[in-house]
Amino acid sequence: MTLTCEPEPSRALQQRYEELVPGHPVDERHRLTIRAGDAVTRDLVDGLVRNSYELVVEGLPRARRRARHTASRETPGPGRTGPSSAVPTVA
Repeated sequence: MTLTCEPEPSRALQQRYEELVPGHPVDERHRLTIRAGDAVTRDLVDGLVRNSYELVVEGLPRARRRARHTASRETPGPGRTGPSSAVPTVA
């Protein structure tokens, strides 16, 4: 799975998790690929997906951004409370 991620958090996460690598073949600075492995937890993937969503929404025109963000909060899906800008922490 390849997700959008800001360059600095992406590099830090890649140093901590061998399963996280630059997103090939797309823009490696702004993409992060998750490979299967023991260190890949549901919480890690959920955090990365939420952060990726927020980054994509921020890149939309304002009118579409508000409509998408409002819709996602109204229908977050099972077990979700809507998007979050939280990037998994790197210890």
